[in-house]
Amino acid sequence: MPEKIICGRCGFVFYEGHDLVPPEVIAKKYDYRCPRCSSPLKLKPLTIKIELGSNKRR
Repeated sequence: MPEKIICGRCGFVFYEGHDLVPPEVIAKKYDYRCPRCSSPLKLKPLTIKIELGSNKRR
């Protein structure tokens, strides 16, 4: 199942792939700031959106 982690404010895609990556790892990698909109990445409350999809095609 693919995972997509995006900024909750501007929609910047931090990660997209099949491996599940914890939001803490993503936030730390980007110094807790979105590189596009400079919005702070908070884990509580979560300001990163996590979308899980399926491999099924219609």
